[in-house]
Amino acid sequence: MPIAPGTKLGQYEVQDFIGQGAMGRVYRAYHAQLERTGAVKVLQSIAPDPDTTARFRHEAQAIAQMRHPNILNVFDFGEFDGTPYMIVEYVPGGSLADRLGKGQLDTATALKYLKGIASGLDYAHSKGVIHRDVKPANVLLEADDTPVIADFGLAKLLQGSSLKSMTGVTTGTPAYMAPEQVTGSKVGPAADRYSLATIAYEMLTGVIPFDGEGLMELLYAQVHREPPPPSSRD
Repeated sequence: MPIAPGTKLGQYEVQDFIGQGAMGRVYRAYHAQLERTGAVKVLQSIAPDPDTTARFRHEAQAIAQMRHPNILNVFDFGEFDGTPYMIVEYVPGGSLADRLGKGQLDTATALKYLKGIASGLDYAHSKGVIHRDVKPANVLLEADDTPVIADFGLAKLLQGSSLKSMTGVTTGTPAYMAPEQVTGSKVGPAADRYSLATIAYEMLTGVIPFDGEGLMELLYAQVHREPPPPSSRD
């Protein structure tokens, strides 16, 4: 649902459109009293159904309970004309995907990013939250190059989840999906670690483990094949 600049969402005023995510449109907004810029994520569907709205609310709740320097902070949650939105911290440095698009990383930078992402995931797992879609596009970079994990839209609480629609559903991004995600099996913290290992491979070699594959071949490879050793790439 497009929102015009100047629209007030709670105490935040929408300034401009930033981009499109998997579940919603993202805008930059400003809180005049706090003098703070935030990012507003608005549910993509024009007429959200109850299950989709529940997933979006779940994303806000999953992030809101966490406090970690490598995890995106959530500031507010509400609805605009029946469409839910979430206001999170604004991270100005683009994404890790943008950074990788500029060329292969040096080893020191790759290790810095890996350490930060791993620390954030360990913390999330300790809180019972699994991301389920760890990929470079979901890692934002602060001005000082600190990696920040974003978009917990596919997160599932290990305990207390009532979102039955998420059980047994294959979710994620094929190039970074763990075998258990491909087969629709139960997903735990190991799936996030598999995705992180895929990112590590890509940062250190410049390519994903199973590059040049079609979608079905890629999904098959995630389950049945071993990737080429990184040393064979670099």
